Amino acid sequence: MEKGYLNKNIVFIGEFKPSKFDKFYFIKNQLLNEDDFLEGSVFLPDIAVIDTGNYLIEVNHNRFSINFKIVDSKIDFEKLILVLRDSNVRAFGFNFKRALFLNNVSDTKRFFYFEKNILNSHFDTENSAYGYYVSRDFEGSRLKLDMKPVQLQKVDENLLVNALDFSFNFHFES
Repeated sequence: MEKGYLNKNIVFIGEFKPSKFDKFYFIKNQLLNEDDFLEGSVFLPDIAVIDTGNYLIEVNHNRFSINFKIVDSKIDFEKLILVLRDSNVRAFGFNFKRALFLNNVSDTKRFFYFEKNILNSHFDTENSAYGYYVSRDFEGSRLKLDMKPVQLQKVDENLLVNALDFSFNFHFES
């Protein structure tokens, strides 16, 4: 089965002043260089959207998120924390999304179907799809793993494919 990368991001929840996060702010704090900013960047009083080749950064009054466009992109997290120290950050999380491509949605049954689960008896049909959710404390965070069947559009083709979406979230409270 083929695997694929869907997304990775860092999300901070708190109180932010979007107008503070202008182009100069990111350059002054050595998070980005002037050449990094793409045309799609927007700086308004209520929202800042910073578009670069590696990231899409969005800041509104209660959320600061960094979406990685390239899976291998890295960001200096310690420097980012120092930069955000003036903001009232209440929680943050690391999110990773991966996909396992399936031949058929019914393939999920062999991963997640258990006869003793009374709920499964109501969904034991030819076209049923199964998933799973688990959560636990892990390394000072709350780890949440959500595995669910999805249909994804192949970018280069006009084709929908069946997949299992694996969403990992490491949630930290401040």
